Amino acid sequence: RTVPVFSGLTPESDFAPGWKAALGLPHDLPSLAAGSGWLLENPRQPLRATEATTRNITLRAQLEPLQDMRITLNANQTYGRQASYTYRYSTGTGLDSLFAQGFHAFNPQEVLTYSSSWISWPTAFDVSKEPEFGSAAYDQFRAARLEVSKRMADAQALIDPNYATSFIADADSSRYGYDGFSVLHSDVLANAFLAAYGNRATSNLPIGEYRSLPFFPNWNATYTGLMRLKAVRNVFTALSLSHSYTSTMTVAGLQTHMLRAQRLQDNPLNPFPRNDNFDIMPERQVGQISVSESFAPLLGVDLRTKTNASFKLNYGMMRQLNLSMANNQLTESKSKDITVGVGYIIKDVQFRIVEQGGAPRTIK
Repeated sequence: RTVPVFSGLTPESDFAPGWKAALGLPHDLPSLAAGSGWLLENPRQPLRATEATTRNITLRAQLEPLQDMRITLNANQTYGRQASYTYRYSTGTGLDSLFAQGFHAFNPQEVLTYSSSWISWPTAFDVSKEPEFGSAAYDQFRAARLEVSKRMADAQALIDPNYATSFIADADSSRYGYDGFSVLHSDVLANAFLAAYGNRATSNLPIGEYRSLPFFPNWNATYTGLMRLKAVRNVFTALSLSHSYTSTMTVAGLQTHMLRAQRLQDNPLNPFPRNDNFDIMPERQVGQISVSESFAPLLGVDLRTKTNASFKLNYGMMRQLNLSMANNQLTESKSKDITVGVGYIIKDVQFRIVEQGGAPRTIK
């Protein structure tokens, strides 16, 4: 029997469960426990291991590049990971002959969430054209698919000696693109989408590792410098211009590719199983990638006159982009709105209040 001595640590067992666990630092506890001899080496006693990781990054800054101009920058990123697997000892013989002697993680499953502030405004003003309602960004998205397909094929050739880079040129075929990485491959579509609607080169974006994606600030700007003009002060007591931009990119349904995991379990000698379209299966499958963008407002004017009248005019735009991997469909919806507000301040308004059992009172 071991007895914890220092902050829950046991010196007799190499300070189990470790300093990182005592300090709450992220670490691979199952591997540490197996390497330190804390686990029972019994192939008939599987252990269920779970891991949970959450990372939130929020950045905020205020700038005043000009007098009477204030810009607020906001950037954020949220990443979550929940993993579970069966941790079991392998003897390396018999039914376990495919695995080396020692502890291994079997049937790993991951569920991940990711969202971040994004910048997609360079494509916000694209105009869709009839009859196919295409746009410059959509054309860029289609072209980027082949760039990503080539990039993934080149990377595959470096790690798989049995892979030969070959291009399938039939544009009407579901296998169009480089062998194993067609234009319908989920990682190809995802990377091309982020490149086209994020105005970035495909070579600058990691493939499949969404937590490594760069995130960018959104902003809110106000300007009141027009009140310094005498002609403006003669008419208005307050005048401000405003502009705001927000864009959020979200990855939904990101999880372990269970069909790939089943294929690997059935045939561990083939580390690169393929699906029915002969694409090499990615380690994780994606449900949907979306971008929510808004100019609220694109331009806003808020003023008050010397006659106590106030006016407000806001012109805003919104856009929603959804790339669904379930049906390989990209949808884009846009809306515009104009908000008009009018007010007037009446001075010296009097109210007469009569309380029960008391004398009437007049308030202003």
